[in-house]
Amino acid sequence: MATTSPNASPSPSRSSSSGQGSVDWKSIALPYAIAIIAQLPMLLLYGRNLHLDKPHYQTFPFAILATVLIAWSRWPKEAKMPFHRSVASDVLLVLGLMFGLACVLFKFPSAAAASVMLLITSLLARTVDKETLKSLWPASLPMFVFLSLPSGYDVWLITKLQSFSAVCTSRLLDLAGLGHYMDGTVIHVPGREAYGIEQACSGVQSFFTLLFIAVVFVVVFRRPLFRSITLLGSAVFWALFMNTVRIFLIPVFDEIGVSVAHGFPHAMLGWGTLLVGALMLLSTDQFLSFLFGPVDTETGRSGPFGRLLTKVWNRLISGATLESDNVGEGRRRKKRGRKPITLAGRSTIWGLCGLLALAGIWSSWDVFYAFSNERQSVRFFDVDVTQPFEETDLPAKLEDWSVVNYAIDNRERGSDLGKRSDLWTYRAPNCIAQVSLDQPFPGWHELTTCYQNSGWKLDSRVRKEAKLEVVDDSGKAGSVSWPYVVAEFSKPTGERGFLVFSLFNTAGAPVDPPASWNRLMYFISGIKNRLSGRIRTQFFNRATYQVQAFVAGYGGFDESTQQQIEDRFLRLREITREKYIEKSTAK
Repeated sequence: MATTSPNASPSPSRSSSSGQGSVDWKSIALPYAIAIIAQLPMLLLYGRNLHLDKPHYQTFPFAILATVLIAWSRWPKEAKMPFHRSVASDVLLVLGLMFGLACVLFKFPSAAAASVMLLITSLLARTVDKETLKSLWPASLPMFVFLSLPSGYDVWLITKLQSFSAVCTSRLLDLAGLGHYMDGTVIHVPGREAYGIEQACSGVQSFFTLLFIAVVFVVVFRRPLFRSITLLGSAVFWALFMNTVRIFLIPVFDEIGVSVAHGFPHAMLGWGTLLVGALMLLSTDQFLSFLFGPVDTETGRSGPFGRLLTKVWNRLISGATLESDNVGEGRRRKKRGRKPITLAGRSTIWGLCGLLALAGIWSSWDVFYAFSNERQSVRFFDVDVTQPFEETDLPAKLEDWSVVNYAIDNRERGSDLGKRSDLWTYRAPNCIAQVSLDQPFPGWHELTTCYQNSGWKLDSRVRKEAKLEVVDDSGKAGSVSWPYVVAEFSKPTGERGFLVFSLFNTAGAPVDPPASWNRLMYFISGIKNRLSGRIRTQFFNRATYQVQAFVAGYGGFDESTQQQIEDRFLRLREITREKYIEKSTAK
């Protein structure tokens, strides 16, 4: 069955009939709608987290609006068969199901966002654009700009953009003869306030906004692939360029007595920068049209080889075709006729969307639970597995180390992973050591990743062996292996960090750390830990507790100091473990 041309005039009574279009709408769009609605609570939580923690994603609602408007304007409203069979749509639906299940297991709001985006893309892939008769799926592209990157890559990207903007701004200030010095990404001008290049106020977040504008521009004006990629690449350049100019203007205006660092003037400077960046994108698109526009060669004038090159250029680079290439277009359109979705296909769609709906309802319960408690966090463990500690649980003096401060850090947002840290600050002869108990985690938690996400560069990571003296149930003494990880960090400012950490579980048993750590290990460990904690929690508790000692300073630490830190850490972690067992058995 071929797809009827969307330009055909339907009978006035078609919309009220129970024809193929009505059947398609009820049997195809309805299961998608149910699956999407079921995940809306987690999607709203995702948007809330973006607004609070990642201001560079704050224009996320505009991406949803853009997708809706583009899809609606190109929807084949007069088509008798609005949905058709599509292998790509089936693949996207399965991927959406996988991300929906991942949200249930991992409690990641970003997984729910990815699932919803894939579902919308899958639905649009079953529909044809009423003008081009091609798939409507490109209308969903604006949303994917605001899908947060995994493993903290978006934070890494923003940090790199901040550093690059700071360096470029410093060079411009040197050319302008304005005296200053830099401390990381903070610019200090003598006699003036410090200008921090931060995520929320530096304007570097407009990189995502400019990228979003570029994607909308590409989709709306149907730019070909080559020019689309080039235009998206230019968005990165213009974002960096305009934000550098913006940061540069703040101290320059301040020097002449005009403050644009705060309030309404600062907001207007940001909007002005964004507007100029959008105009630069428009200018770039026109320049690309000039460079890579279509070549119009009359038939028979360029020869067969020249005509072949012209076809390749027009179709791959400019995205256009010769007038003579339109011969037989009606025949090609007929070949593009879409086949209707079979009964088995509709049943499969209902089944997959039904599973997604159940997964969304389960995730929604976690969201409702999150907003019913003061911490407003998504729960991961089915029970509260934190163990309250007190200042006196660790010795006030350990040889030449003395406690000078104690604090408790309860993290208010996110999930219940690592929601509490008890922090003891020890003063040592050669350093200040931060010793903490962080809890809870499901299995191994790679602490070096957290330090890297906070701005430290990992220089080395070593797994070391150590023994733990234990007594079995019969009273016989022995020892078991309890390895630990030693890591060294650095910052561009010259600051050095030295970290020692290890974990134990609810039974007090040591957790063996991996010998090395990379993105693959992060993924595998995350799956194993989260599946264990989420699915098998009814059989045994998989929570773990992390003990760490961190020392920072300029100039680094010699071997004797490092060995002293390791020795004190091994004693403190054993004391912490014993105190945990004592507290847990006393309940």
